[in-house]
Amino acid sequence: MSGLRIELTRDSVCAGDDCDAPHAERFTLPSPLPLLETLGLIKASRYLASIAGGRATWVAILDGEPIGVVAQQWDSPRIYPGCETRPIRDGARLDFAYRAQEDPEETFLRRRGGR
Repeated sequence: MSGLRIELTRDSVCAGDDCDAPHAERFTLPSPLPLLETLGLIKASRYLASIAGGRATWVAILDGEPIGVVAQQWDSPRIYPGCETRPIRDGARLDFAYRAQEDPEETFLRRRGGR
């Protein structure tokens, strides 16, 4: 079985990072997984750029809908309430919007009500 393939994109984190823009990549999951586990695998794959100081914040957006926050300083991502059981389909697009060094806790709290 070839697994579930999704398309990833991410924002650039600095001018030097723009050389490889738009940072598009295909990512294969071994099987359909919960969103939290999927975001954890992507974080562990080092697809998301790390920055000096260790405080990069990313908003994960699945097919145009914000679903959670991934932070360099957090051990695991957080999913917005109501998105936990949202399925990821083959060919889905998962974008990561860079929020610089925003406090990920504030980013999560601010955005979770504004889906």
